Amino acid sequence: MARASCVLASNVTTAIRILTATDLHQLRVLYDGLQKAVERHKPQIVALVGDAIDANLDQYCDLPKAECARRLANLPCEEVVFVRGNHESEGWLPFAESWRTTGRPLHALNGEAFVHGPLVIVGFPCALGDEIWYLHGRESVPLETERWFPQILRRFGPASRTLWLMHEPPKGTWLSSDSGIMSVGAWREAIERYSPWLTVSGHDHSTPHRHNL
Repeated sequence: MARASCVLASNVTTAIRILTATDLHQLRVLYDGLQKAVERHKPQIVALVGDAIDANLDQYCDLPKAECARRLANLPCEEVVFVRGNHESEGWLPFAESWRTTGRPLHALNGEAFVHGPLVIVGFPCALGDEIWYLHGRESVPLETERWFPQILRRFGPASRTLWLMHEPPKGTWLSSDSGIMSVGAWREAIERYSPWLTVSGHDHSTPHRHNL
């Protein structure tokens, strides 16, 4: 559910502590676990790698979307960053509205870069679900990374290959069952071409269990 990792950006001597979490699905036990992980590891950045909320009705979840937003916005860290999962569809609207009442910036990446000091985080788009509410008026980006990542690379240089967040795992790796919608071939192609230091993904709930993660 949550993973703490330190990322040392190139050409600097200061480590930036990042905690990643994915597929919280509005479940209280997972939100509680994330809160404890943040308090324990004290990251500067918390990155939510998709499906922080759930596309189903709130009656199937422990927490309403508005409370999910408030809890994440109140985490004791400097920044919270999102990438879209397949469950961030129309439910993103009440989530985002509640988030904005907290006064905290909403960093909802979609083929975009987030910069924190020397660190550049690239948030990939999601191949599944309806993105219109998540984009909030922004333009959609294609799955083909060659149509949007080179601009990021030109702007930020090697730092843009430090940390990539992608909800679906890259196809044909042990991170995914490699069955149908569980993975994306374009992500693997981009990784093989640009060799990022670290990628983090979620979506596939079964493979981590098979690998005892």
